[in-house]
Amino acid sequence: MIEWAIKINPEDINYYGLKAEILLTFGKESKALELLNISIEKT
Repeated sequence: MIEWAIKINPEDINYYGLKAEILLTFGKESKALELLNISIEKT
């Protein structure tokens, strides 16, 4: 669940921090994980 965080640059922690909250809230929902992964991959 934290694998994606490793791919994030320290400068983007604030931006992805918001998505981290979503991940913690909907972490069990694959759709939320897919959205996070897609957003990070496109970056």
